[in-house]
Amino acid sequence: MKKIYLFLFSFLLFLLPSNSLQAAEEPTLSKSEIRIGIGESAKIKLRKTSSKVTWSTNKKRFLKIKNPKKENKTTSSCVITGKKVAEIEKVYLIATVGEKQYKCRVYIETRFTNDKNVTISKGNQRQLLIETKCPVKWSSNKKSIATVTSKGLVEGKKAGTARITALIGNQKVYFTVKVKNKIASKDKYQYKVSNGQARITKYIGDDDIVEIPKKLGGAPVTRIAALAFGNDKEEVYVKNVPMITKVTMPNTITRIDQSAFSQCQYLTDVRLSSSLKTIGTLAFENTKSLEKLMIPDSVTKIQFGAFRSSGLVSISIPDKVTKLSSNLFGWCESLEKVSLPNSIKEIGTSVFYMNPSLKEIVIPEGVVKIEDENFLWCEKLEKIVLPSTLTQIGKDVVLFTDSPINDVSALNAVIYAPEGSYAAQFAQDNNIKLVTR
Repeated sequence: MKKIYLFLFSFLLFLLPSNSLQAAEEPTLSKSEIRIGIGESAKIKLRKTSSKVTWSTNKKRFLKIKNPKKENKTTSSCVITGKKVAEIEKVYLIATVGEKQYKCRVYIETRFTNDKNVTISKGNQRQLLIETKCPVKWSSNKKSIATVTSKGLVEGKKAGTARITALIGNQKVYFTVKVKNKIASKDKYQYKVSNGQARITKYIGDDDIVEIPKKLGGAPVTRIAALAFGNDKEEVYVKNVPMITKVTMPNTITRIDQSAFSQCQYLTDVRLSSSLKTIGTLAFENTKSLEKLMIPDSVTKIQFGAFRSSGLVSISIPDKVTKLSSNLFGWCESLEKVSLPNSIKEIGTSVFYMNPSLKEIVIPEGVVKIEDENFLWCEKLEKIVLPSTLTQIGKDVVLFTDSPINDVSALNAVIYAPEGSYAAQFAQDNNIKLVTR
């Protein structure tokens, strides 16, 4: 008897119009809250409704709403644009359907990429940045002290304080620029001396071109300490990082420590010491403008993620390095060419990860191990040359996506390996295209 009732109930459901079923579903907004900048736009949708949707806001002076566009029978949308900063003010986008309202909280921000309080030396420049898609009009209230270009580049003229104004629509943002007289070279560095050697702990100058001195406090400079020029915050834009474009190191330096130049996004030219032995963890992380770097033959160790998210296009590893540390070139989106020496024995986890510009890689003879997640998301990779010495390959290697190893539908790469080698067998076992030599 129960089966008959179930059959009749299913049959009645089948006869009901599809829109009757849809009407029972509660409409939902695509976002319950959103953050946008002044002049930035975002699209919001109200799903699961075929009824008329009226879009409005409780604060018109903060938020602009474009005419809604009905996309299909079940979804309506609108485009909002930030007009004025509203981080504390409660601004809502409201979707009204009949007597029901659905609200999305909107935060409208002015996004800064450097400090609002800036100190520079006479004759030096500093780029002021605001993240917005709107035009910005810059002005200075004391041009005899500091001038500013139409692109926000400030130059110190004489000692004193000036206020720089950035006008974004009807919103004004103020920067305080303090100009001081030229700093003597020795006063641009904080440092410590121990065992007759100086270690730079912080760069406090404001030059865009930096030449590190050979001596500080009468002792040779042998080390650049952690965060000396950089910042360890994992943000796209960071504060309190010098606007350095070029660094020249004396040949007395033997070690660069963790995050020493991390986040220096304007750095384009680095001249390393010919005596350098160690490049530390994340030393040049997120140096987006650094396209090339000559690593001296003296280097024996390059630590975790030293060049992660950098702008490197090509690089050669010196022949005293025996291991490529994990994440070394992870997220280097412009990386096209890497030259590896025969001294390399091991390639760590995710050394080559998210390198969409990499087309070819040659792993030299002598390498015995490639750890997990190498060549993952390297969608342009066409050729991987593997050596006869290889005896171990980790998980998720040679994949276009994060799919399981037996899903090769998205693979473009071809493995070149000696016939009968471990590498050749790996390619065959995982259905990866193989060319033997």
